[in-house]
Amino acid sequence: MVERCESVQARLPRPCAAVLSLPPTVLNRLTLTVAVQALTQTITHFTQGGRFRQAADREKEIAQIYLQEQHDLRRACESYERAGDWYAQEDAIATANACFKDAADLHADLEEYPAAIARYEQVADHSLGSALTKYSVKEYWLRALLCCLAMQDTVTAKRNLSRYGTLDTTFSSTREAKFIGALVEAVEAGDPEMYTGAVVEFDQVTKLDNWKTAILLKIKKGIQDEPTLL
Repeated sequence: MVERCESVQARLPRPCAAVLSLPPTVLNRLTLTVAVQALTQTITHFTQGGRFRQAADREKEIAQIYLQEQHDLRRACESYERAGDWYAQEDAIATANACFKDAADLHADLEEYPAAIARYEQVADHSLGSALTKYSVKEYWLRALLCCLAMQDTVTAKRNLSRYGTLDTTFSSTREAKFIGALVEAVEAGDPEMYTGAVVEFDQVTKLDNWKTAILLKIKKGIQDEPTLL
Protein backbone atom coordinates (compact mmCIF):
# COMPACT_ATOMS: atom_id res chain seq x y z
CA MET A 1 0.00 0.00 0.00
CA VAL A 2 2.90 2.39 0.78
CA GLU A 3 4.41 1.79 -2.66
CA ARG A 4 1.04 2.39 -4.35
CA CYS A 5 0.48 5.65 -2.46
CA GLU A 6 4.03 6.84 -3.16
CA SER A 7 3.47 6.06 -6.84
CA VAL A 8 0.25 8.05 -6.80
CA GLN A 9 1.94 10.93 -5.00
CA ALA A 10 4.74 11.15 -7.55
CA ARG A 11 2.29 11.67 -10.39
CA LEU A 12 -0.23 13.99 -8.75
CA PRO A 13 -0.19 17.62 -9.94
CA ARG A 14 -0.26 20.30 -7.28
CA PRO A 15 -2.29 20.89 -5.17
CA CYS A 16 -3.32 17.23 -5.30
CA ALA A 17 0.21 16.06 -4.45
CA ALA A 18 -0.09 17.79 -1.10
CA VAL A 19 -2.86 15.38 -0.18
CA LEU A 20 -0.33 12.57 -0.06
CA SER A 21 2.69 14.54 1.23
CA LEU A 22 2.73 12.50 4.40
CA PRO A 23 5.26 10.16 6.06
CA PRO A 24 5.20 6.55 4.81
CA THR A 25 3.82 5.32 8.12
CA VAL A 26 0.83 7.61 7.69
CA LEU A 27 0.45 6.73 4.02
CA ASN A 28 0.30 3.09 5.00
CA ARG A 29 -2.82 3.83 7.05
CA LEU A 30 -4.62 5.70 4.31
CA THR A 31 -7.69 3.92 3.12
CA LEU A 32 -7.97 2.80 -0.47
CA THR A 33 -10.96 5.10 -0.76
CA VAL A 34 -8.73 8.11 -0.10
CA ALA A 35 -6.25 6.88 -2.70
CA VAL A 36 -9.06 6.59 -5.26
CA GLN A 37 -10.33 10.05 -4.34
CA ALA A 38 -6.86 11.52 -4.84
CA LEU A 39 -6.55 9.84 -8.23
CA THR A 40 -10.02 11.07 -9.17
CA GLN A 41 -8.98 14.65 -8.38
CA THR A 42 -5.97 14.17 -10.62
CA ILE A 43 -8.17 12.83 -13.42
CA THR A 44 -10.37 15.91 -13.18
CA HIS A 45 -7.27 18.10 -13.45
CA PHE A 46 -6.07 16.22 -16.54
CA THR A 47 -9.42 16.11 -18.34
CA GLN A 48 -9.98 19.82 -17.78
CA GLY A 49 -6.62 20.39 -19.43
CA GLY A 50 -7.40 18.06 -22.32
CA ARG A 51 -4.78 15.53 -21.22
CA PHE A 52 -6.91 12.44 -21.72
CA ARG A 53 -4.02 9.99 -22.11
CA GLN A 54 -2.78 10.86 -18.62
CA ALA A 55 -6.34 10.72 -17.30
CA ALA A 56 -6.72 7.24 -18.78
CA ASP A 57 -3.52 6.09 -17.07
CA ARG A 58 -4.91 7.16 -13.69
CA GLU A 59 -8.34 5.66 -14.39
CA LYS A 60 -6.69 2.35 -15.20
CA GLU A 61 -4.86 2.50 -11.88
CA ILE A 62 -8.19 3.07 -10.14
CA ALA A 63 -9.52 -0.02 -11.91
CA GLN A 64 -6.57 -2.03 -10.61
CA ILE A 65 -7.19 -0.80 -7.06
CA TYR A 66 -10.84 -1.78 -7.24
CA LEU A 67 -9.97 -5.18 -8.71
CA GLN A 68 -6.87 -6.21 -6.78
CA GLU A 69 -7.37 -4.48 -3.44
CA GLN A 70 -11.14 -4.19 -3.01
CA HIS A 71 -12.33 -7.02 -5.27
CA ASP A 72 -15.06 -4.71 -6.55
CA LEU A 73 -15.63 -6.13 -10.03
CA ARG A 74 -18.38 -3.66 -10.92
CA ARG A 75 -16.35 -0.52 -10.28
CA ALA A 76 -13.22 -2.05 -11.78
CA CYS A 77 -15.15 -2.81 -14.96
CA GLU A 78 -16.53 0.73 -15.16
CA SER A 79 -13.06 2.23 -14.67
CA TYR A 80 -11.51 0.02 -17.34
CA GLU A 81 -14.21 1.11 -19.78
CA ARG A 82 -13.68 4.80 -19.00
CA ALA A 83 -9.93 4.37 -19.41
CA GLY A 84 -10.47 2.57 -22.70
CA ASP A 85 -12.69 5.37 -24.01
CA TRP A 86 -10.06 7.99 -23.15
CA TYR A 87 -7.23 5.96 -24.68
CA ALA A 88 -9.29 5.54 -27.85
CA GLN A 89 -9.93 9.28 -27.93
CA GLU A 90 -6.16 9.77 -27.96
CA ASP A 91 -5.73 7.12 -30.70
CA ALA A 92 -3.92 4.78 -28.29
CA ILE A 93 -5.90 1.91 -29.79
CA ALA A 94 -3.79 -0.99 -28.50
CA THR A 95 -3.97 0.28 -24.92
CA ALA A 96 -7.68 1.00 -25.29
CA ASN A 97 -8.28 -2.54 -26.52
CA ALA A 98 -6.40 -3.97 -23.54
CA CYS A 99 -8.71 -2.04 -21.21
CA PHE A 100 -11.83 -3.09 -23.12
CA LYS A 101 -10.68 -6.73 -23.00
CA ASP A 102 -10.21 -6.49 -19.22
CA ALA A 103 -13.68 -4.94 -18.97
CA ALA A 104 -15.12 -7.77 -21.07
CA ASP A 105 -13.57 -10.35 -18.75
CA LEU A 106 -15.17 -8.62 -15.77
CA HIS A 107 -18.56 -8.37 -17.49
CA ALA A 108 -18.37 -12.14 -17.94
CA ASP A 109 -17.34 -12.65 -14.30
CA LEU A 110 -20.43 -10.63 -13.37
CA GLU A 111 -22.47 -12.88 -15.70
CA GLU A 112 -23.29 -9.91 -17.94
CA TYR A 113 -22.63 -12.01 -20.99
CA PRO A 114 -24.19 -9.83 -23.74
CA ALA A 115 -22.06 -6.87 -22.59
CA ALA A 116 -18.98 -9.10 -22.50
CA ILE A 117 -19.66 -10.40 -26.02
CA ALA A 118 -20.07 -6.86 -27.35
CA ARG A 119 -16.73 -5.79 -25.87
CA TYR A 120 -14.87 -8.87 -27.13
CA GLU A 121 -16.27 -8.31 -30.62
CA GLN A 122 -15.31 -4.63 -30.47
CA VAL A 123 -11.71 -5.52 -29.64
CA ALA A 124 -11.65 -8.24 -32.29
CA ASP A 125 -12.95 -5.84 -34.94
CA HIS A 126 -10.18 -3.36 -34.13
CA SER A 127 -7.57 -6.13 -34.15
CA LEU A 128 -8.56 -7.54 -37.54
CA GLY A 129 -7.17 -4.53 -39.37
CA SER A 130 -3.56 -5.02 -38.30
CA ALA A 131 -1.19 -7.86 -39.12
CA LEU A 132 0.39 -7.36 -35.69
CA THR A 133 -2.86 -7.93 -33.78
CA LYS A 134 -4.85 -10.17 -36.11
CA TYR A 135 -3.46 -13.32 -34.48
CA SER A 136 -5.15 -12.42 -31.19
CA VAL A 137 -8.61 -12.20 -32.76
CA LYS A 138 -9.28 -15.92 -32.31
CA GLU A 139 -8.78 -15.50 -28.56
CA TYR A 140 -11.38 -12.72 -28.35
CA TRP A 141 -13.86 -14.68 -30.43
CA LEU A 142 -13.29 -17.79 -28.32
CA ARG A 143 -14.14 -15.82 -25.20
CA ALA A 144 -17.22 -14.32 -26.83
CA LEU A 145 -18.43 -17.76 -27.89
CA LEU A 146 -17.85 -19.18 -24.42
CA CYS A 147 -20.07 -16.39 -23.11
CA CYS A 148 -22.82 -17.57 -25.47
CA LEU A 149 -22.51 -21.08 -24.09
CA ALA A 150 -22.51 -19.78 -20.51
CA MET A 151 -26.04 -18.59 -21.32
CA GLN A 152 -26.76 -22.06 -22.76
CA ASP A 153 -27.47 -20.24 -26.03
CA THR A 154 -26.18 -22.64 -28.65
CA VAL A 155 -28.18 -20.95 -31.41
CA THR A 156 -26.29 -17.67 -30.99
CA ALA A 157 -23.02 -19.55 -30.53
CA LYS A 158 -23.44 -21.34 -33.86
CA ARG A 159 -24.57 -18.18 -35.63
CA ASN A 160 -21.63 -16.17 -34.30
CA LEU A 161 -19.20 -18.99 -35.04
CA SER A 162 -20.33 -18.89 -38.66
CA ARG A 163 -20.19 -15.09 -38.80
CA TYR A 164 -16.67 -14.96 -37.39
CA GLY A 165 -15.65 -17.43 -40.11
CA THR A 166 -16.79 -14.96 -42.76
CA LEU A 167 -14.89 -12.10 -41.12
CA ASP A 168 -11.69 -14.15 -41.09
CA THR A 169 -11.69 -17.16 -43.38
CA THR A 170 -8.87 -18.79 -41.42
CA PHE A 171 -10.86 -18.90 -38.18
CA SER A 172 -13.01 -21.93 -39.00
CA SER A 173 -9.93 -24.16 -39.21
CA THR A 174 -8.45 -23.04 -35.87
CA ARG A 175 -8.39 -25.16 -32.74
CA GLU A 176 -10.51 -22.51 -31.04
CA ALA A 177 -13.33 -22.78 -33.58
CA LYS A 178 -13.24 -26.58 -33.54
CA PHE A 179 -13.26 -26.52 -29.74
CA ILE A 180 -16.39 -24.38 -29.70
CA GLY A 181 -18.01 -26.71 -32.23
CA ALA A 182 -17.35 -29.68 -29.95
CA LEU A 183 -18.70 -27.81 -26.92
CA VAL A 184 -21.86 -26.82 -28.78
CA GLU A 185 -22.45 -30.45 -29.72
CA ALA A 186 -21.99 -31.56 -26.11
CA VAL A 187 -24.24 -28.83 -24.72
CA GLU A 188 -27.01 -29.60 -27.21
CA ALA A 189 -26.70 -33.30 -26.41
CA GLY A 190 -26.78 -32.58 -22.68
CA ASP A 191 -23.72 -34.81 -22.36
CA PRO A 192 -21.30 -33.80 -19.55
CA GLU A 193 -18.84 -36.58 -20.44
CA MET A 194 -18.61 -35.46 -24.06
CA TYR A 195 -18.16 -31.91 -22.82
CA THR A 196 -15.37 -32.86 -20.40
CA GLY A 197 -13.60 -34.82 -23.12
CA ALA A 198 -13.58 -31.80 -25.43
CA VAL A 199 -12.21 -29.57 -22.65
CA VAL A 200 -9.46 -32.03 -21.72
CA GLU A 201 -8.42 -32.45 -25.34
CA PHE A 202 -8.17 -28.68 -25.86
CA ASP A 203 -6.30 -28.16 -22.58
CA GLN A 204 -3.67 -30.74 -23.53
CA VAL A 205 -2.46 -28.48 -26.33
CA THR A 206 -3.57 -25.02 -25.23
CA LYS A 207 -3.43 -24.62 -21.47
CA LEU A 208 -6.59 -23.08 -20.08
CA ASP A 209 -6.21 -19.90 -18.06
CA ASN A 210 -8.20 -19.17 -14.90
CA TRP A 211 -10.88 -17.17 -16.72
CA LYS A 212 -11.59 -19.93 -19.23
CA THR A 213 -11.54 -22.60 -16.54
CA ALA A 214 -14.13 -20.68 -14.51
CA ILE A 215 -16.53 -20.08 -17.40
CA LEU A 216 -16.16 -23.65 -18.66
CA LEU A 217 -17.21 -24.88 -15.22
CA LYS A 218 -20.27 -22.62 -15.38
CA ILE A 219 -21.18 -24.05 -18.78
CA LYS A 220 -20.80 -27.60 -17.50
CA LYS A 221 -22.99 -26.82 -14.51
CA GLY A 222 -25.63 -25.60 -16.95
CA ILE A 223 -25.52 -28.95 -18.74
CA GLN A 224 -25.89 -30.83 -15.47
CA ASP A 225 -28.74 -28.59 -14.30
CA GLU A 226 -30.60 -29.04 -17.60
CA PRO A 227 -29.79 -32.52 -18.86
CA THR A 228 -32.53 -32.50 -21.48
CA LEU A 229 -31.73 -29.34 -23.42
CA LEU A 230 -33.17 -30.72 -26.62
